[in-house]
Amino acid sequence: MVKTEGKLWYCPFRMKQPPTAPSTALHLSWAERLESLKAAIVGAIAAACGLGLLIAFNSLVLVPRLPAASGVPTWALGPDLWLNVGIAQFSGALFAITYRYIIRHDANSHLRSGAVGAFGLVRGLAQVELGWHTALQWPALVAFVVESFMVFGGVQWILDWAIAHRWLQPFPSLRNS
Repeated sequence: MVKTEGKLWYCPFRMKQPPTAPSTALHLSWAERLESLKAAIVGAIAAACGLGLLIAFNSLVLVPRLPAASGVPTWALGPDLWLNVGIAQFSGALFAITYRYIIRHDANSHLRSGAVGAFGLVRGLAQVELGWHTALQWPALVAFVVESFMVFGGVQWILDWAIAHRWLQPFPSLRNS
């Protein structure tokens, strides 16, 4: 606070916050960090398993019946497969941590589906952009988007199941803490 001609005014260059403002900083306990780590591990495993199932479907059903979808990941072992699985695991872990913070103790289905939609769109559309530049046909591009939604939907289902069985705890609401 700076006094100028009898008036007090806030100067952001001198103080970080006015002395009357309450501290809104969120201090995470080690228990909350451990729950986030557990959620990340569950999310990474769920994403890898979900992507594995989708790759098996692509290899055994989609590509043999629809040759135009030949750009989707299949069981061809190599760096592309491992990179795809690694990125899915990392994305699943980030989604799980974010999902835990989004849902808190709220039963709002729009928050849950919105999280899946946001992550699915970002991952799917990034793959579509890459596929567009490499001239993949539209069935492969559609498969990328559907695959992303299915992976994150599966991770959401596993996280909800783990929370319902008390293996994981949702992040507490601010009003409850």
